[in-house]
Amino acid sequence: LPIYDVLPAYDAAVWRRTAIPLVILGATECLMNRTGVLLLGWIEDTKDAGIYSLAFNIALVVTLPRIAMNTLFAPVISDLHARSDMGTMQVLITKTSSWTFCAGICIAAALFLLANPLLNWFGPGYEAGVPALRVLLISQVIAASAGSQLYVMTMTGHERSAAVLLVTCATLNLAASAILVAEFGLLGA
Repeated sequence: LPIYDVLPAYDAAVWRRTAIPLVILGATECLMNRTGVLLLGWIEDTKDAGIYSLAFNIALVVTLPRIAMNTLFAPVISDLHARSDMGTMQVLITKTSSWTFCAGICIAAALFLLANPLLNWFGPGYEAGVPALRVLLISQVIAASAGSQLYVMTMTGHERSAAVLLVTCATLNLAASAILVAEFGLLGA
């Protein structure tokens, strides 16, 4: 059957119901990623905010395997969910989490060991970000070990729950970060 003979079918109501939580997820994730920089710039000083921003962006390299796997992983999860193949989905989620954890820990270990020379490469004063970078690397490895919860939730029709979960986490992150930045500065972020 030629494709031009097939009439398109649209379900705008479903698209809108899905799009709003996905926009909230994207916006909240951006805000969460910049919370430390914003608070340091507001509570401490812009120099610390700049150093933290560099450390945070270096630590994000640990997320690359997870991002790559999620690109392959998301449509497969959606397909398995549509076919109600929960057993295969569980195996896939477990294997993917293991792979992203192993890759993340390898990247984090290298960056952890090279943190001082790496930050010194940017110039004098950036070495102040070494402890923060190391804490961020450890946190990225912990996140990698937990797998891709938001992708699983969005690919199985739980976008609203994912948005509520992320907004709750972002709110708690903001409160904890404000307290920790006020107390510990750059390391607290």
